[in-house]
Amino acid sequence: MKSVQVLAALDWFLKSTDRPMMIKVDDDVVFDPDRLDEILNISDKCSNCNCCRPTNSSREVWGIWGHIIHGMVPHRSGRWEVSIKEFPGNAFPSFAMGSFYILSREAAAEVLYQLVQVEGKGLVHLEDVAITGQLREGAGLGLVNAWTLIRTNLVMYRRDDAKRKLTAASVLRSVVVFLGQGGGDLEEKAEWVWCNVWGKDYTQIQGTS
Repeated sequence: MKSVQVLAALDWFLKSTDRPMMIKVDDDVVFDPDRLDEILNISDKCSNCNCCRPTNSSREVWGIWGHIIHGMVPHRSGRWEVSIKEFPGNAFPSFAMGSFYILSREAAAEVLYQLVQVEGKGLVHLEDVAITGQLREGAGLGLVNAWTLIRTNLVMYRRDDAKRKLTAASVLRSVVVFLGQGGGDLEEKAEWVWCNVWGKDYTQIQGTS
């Protein structure tokens, strides 16, 4: 189960490193490491949304950054099916979309502590909902919504220049791009992002050297 893998990675992160943050990223996602600070410094901490503000009375921890999903109704059939027995509620707690999110060291520790407290019971099998939704909520951690910098659906460029410019501009504003949605070859998509958008300046320099 993917949740077990990610929780094991969090445990390793805390025990074997002294890094302040951990990035969880799927293999069909590309991101610009030079611009991650734009996500970490984003001011929108869901401050107007009580559903994902920190609720820990002893301290306020905004410990998870990502594309935040609010009020998602569980699918009762299909690929992402969650049965009523597994989750009887009408909506999941707010969570970070699982393809890409960042946890602070403190948040990772709080999530694992909460896992022990609930003894792993009552968690759905969907990794992002379980970790950044249920366990995060139980630990009283806040979410930072960086959705403006995370593009969840890459529309590949078309031959027509107007469409190409529109797509390039929308990707350029993003720090993270999910490649797995919408079909198409992942390597082709990744190469297009780097060569035509993020890495354009670098490729031009290389071409003239």
